[in-house]
Amino acid sequence: MQPSFVQQRFRSGVSALIILAFSLGSFSWLLQSAFANTIDATPYLNPLAPDFGIQAAIDTAAAQGGGTVRLPAGTFTLETYLDLKTGVTLQGVGAETILKAGRNEQRVFVTQGGSNLSTIKVANIGAFRVGMIVYIWRSTDLRFLPGSYEIMSLDTTNQTITLDRAVNYPLTANVSQVSYGLYTKLTATATQGSNVISVADTSVFKPGEGIIIKGTEGTGIGNWGVEQNMVDSINTSNNTITLKKPLTLSVPTNSVVSHAYSAIFALGTNFNNRLQNMGVRDLTIEGWNTNQKPAFYEFYIGAINFVYCRFVTIDNITVRYWHSDGVSLQSCDQSTVSNSLATANRGHGFHPGTTSRDIEFVKIQGISNLGYAARGTAGDGLYYCWGNQRVNIRQSVFRNNAGSGVGDLGGGDTDNSARDTDNIIEDSIMEGNVRAGVEVNGGGNAANNIIRRNIIRDNNTGNQDYAGINLLSKRGPAQRYTVQDNIIENTTGTQKFGVREANLAVPPTTPVNYLTDFNTITNNTIYNHPSANLVVIGQNTVATGNVFTQPGAVITPTPTNIQPTASETSVPTNTPTPTGSYVPRLIMYNADTDQVLYDPIPNGVTINYATLGTRNISIVAPTTPATGIGSVRFWVDSAIYRTESGRPYSIAGDQSNGLDFLPMNPALSHGTHVIKAATFTGSGGTGTQGTAYQVVINIVDSNATATPMPTSTNTAVPTNTPTNTPTNTPTNTSTNTPTNTPTNTATAIVTDMPTNTPTNTATAIVTDVPTNTPTNTPTEIATITATATETATATATITATATETATITATATETATATVIVTVTQTTTVTVEPIVTPNTTPTATATNTTPTPTIHRVFAPWVTN
Repeated sequence: MQPSFVQQRFRSGVSALIILAFSLGSFSWLLQSAFANTIDATPYLNPLAPDFGIQAAIDTAAAQGGGTVRLPAGTFTLETYLDLKTGVTLQGVGAETILKAGRNEQRVFVTQGGSNLSTIKVANIGAFRVGMIVYIWRSTDLRFLPGSYEIMSLDTTNQTITLDRAVNYPLTANVSQVSYGLYTKLTATATQGSNVISVADTSVFKPGEGIIIKGTEGTGIGNWGVEQNMVDSINTSNNTITLKKPLTLSVPTNSVVSHAYSAIFALGTNFNNRLQNMGVRDLTIEGWNTNQKPAFYEFYIGAINFVYCRFVTIDNITVRYWHSDGVSLQSCDQSTVSNSLATANRGHGFHPGTTSRDIEFVKIQGISNLGYAARGTAGDGLYYCWGNQRVNIRQSVFRNNAGSGVGDLGGGDTDNSARDTDNIIEDSIMEGNVRAGVEVNGGGNAANNIIRRNIIRDNNTGNQDYAGINLLSKRGPAQRYTVQDNIIENTTGTQKFGVREANLAVPPTTPVNYLTDFNTITNNTIYNHPSANLVVIGQNTVATGNVFTQPGAVITPTPTNIQPTASETSVPTNTPTPTGSYVPRLIMYNADTDQVLYDPIPNGVTINYATLGTRNISIVAPTTPATGIGSVRFWVDSAIYRTESGRPYSIAGDQSNGLDFLPMNPALSHGTHVIKAATFTGSGGTGTQGTAYQVVINIVDSNATATPMPTSTNTAVPTNTPTNTPTNTPTNTSTNTPTNTPTNTATAIVTDMPTNTPTNTATAIVTDVPTNTPTNTPTEIATITATATETATATATITATATETATITATATETATATVIVTVTQTTTVTVEPIVTPNTTPTATATNTTPTPTIHRVFAPWVTN
């Protein structure tokens, strides 16, 4: 069967788009731009509106079936949240587009100190009124929680206010403060389903502004006992406020109502009714660059706060100085957060939580987040909350946070429920954090969490008792963790332990003894920790191949900051080839003509049946290796579609030994679909599953009534512009040897290393369209073999590489490397330190054991732009 003229023209047009996109280094963005609706927000902007007019542009895009709302450069002050809708992406032009928090609370100093005071002397009484809700701050120290009080009377002569009760903590003259201006109270019970509330003071709000009402924990339908809403109108005659949306919870009288809000908020109804296909790209969100933040806090008002959402893309975002978490994804799945920075926020930098699933955090930075210790928020770079599964961190940096670099992994409740399981933390840097580099607080009897190929150094700056990696059974057993191929080092003296297992259970109602055990700690480089490099207490924990000698400067990479760019194009993650069998890509065929439409299928592609001329398509999964695979399973929108046990592996089967592909039946319906495929070692989907590959496909069917959604991609799509070029110039000649036959031209991406050292390692990598689940394997720098009872001297050959920037015209879908090799032979001393196995409290006392000969491979898991 020969393709029609229209089909030929369609395929040639697609090929031209693909070639152009690769040459521009913006494949994903170009495809989305070509098919998605775009709304210019400029005509909608209104500086007098609480939402700056941006919400009207979002609503317009949603009414048209979805699209991208483009914000220009500028600072847009918000007094409410932007209510993001299904199918809508909000995109700026980079750092020049700033969404800024509106008015802050006001504060007045306490001028006379004391304890248990109900009458308080203040610097200026003029702003206060009887009935006003105020917060009393012990100081601005984040360890101290302010309380809310009502003013019962004023004494203008003595400049004092009398509160409804005594303050139960000491106040200090000219340090303690009284804040006001954003708070009032309910004067009647707010009833679920109603959209009218009665308040003591309507002057706190204006129409269109955001409010928060916190009820009894657990009474809310979607936001966990907190109502985030907007003011629709105000009736000053009876002190009532009409809200934009009906209340999702009931709240008792005298509860505090606050003018507080997220910057960007999206709330689905429940797990079965989620908002989807949304995005936030290329902009900055900014709070107040001061230690005085509003009294109301908690993750409910994270700068980006998505609840019950899926297919979310957050890329090239900076969140700074916000009065809560930077990016909070609650009960979300199949989403990506990439190339983004969260810094100096009064919460966690990033917060995946409450049964979130299948989220990729790629090339993010959590830097210097403050937390709010008084409310129990440590301020982690990234905080695993409650019941996370397959929430992965890759190629990221977590530095100088008030909590841990990555905190509360395993977590959940003290009754051993809502465990964080099957998560991966890899190829990242955790350094200089007040608590641990990675803090594990449970995970259950089968956590299956993996911590590998990271650099973890100089944490525990608060001089407490945190390790580089803390494996604690604090809120459940901490079992079946894999800690592998990490460099864990102490260069400043703060990080007292390298990797430490400990039983530190916090019992629930009845005491429970949770155990840390059955973990695998292997092939790590751990050195220079004053208390102990490695503490193992689990009788079944396996700790082998670990080396306890400083590897030397040549193989200790210097971390590279990732600065979000102002480009419209996502900066991709280098995606190396997975190990074992896997599906490297998916191919789409026209089942009428058996001709290739896409090879590979671009992630986020839009297929218009009317333009294509047929609804009959098939999808085929090639495998690596090509033979020896037992079967391939296909999923459509998370449901198993078909399992094929013989080649070619096609989603709907085939005839004539693969010469005639059968069409999907029924055909993919109008809308957005996720197609996934994975190898299995056995037939019929049995045995071990290989690394899965998935793409998002948008289907446009003119016979359907709905309008297609814009794409939210789950996979980083690479640009082909080199991100860093080493300054040293090797004299050797690079050799470019592509391994296969791709159809595109790719540019080598060079990993930057410190300058002026010709033995530094840098590898030029040619990447094609990456697989959906990257499993980076950093360059192996050295192989060191030692046999000793305690200390041995071994000779190691260290091969270091340095590269020039290379442009390679490749004919392969696989990774090709361009390297210049400099070989240095030197003598290295390797100290093998016995494992410390205390009976109760971990100590630094080593027992004399005879380790078996080990071959230890030192990796360099640095982060590059």
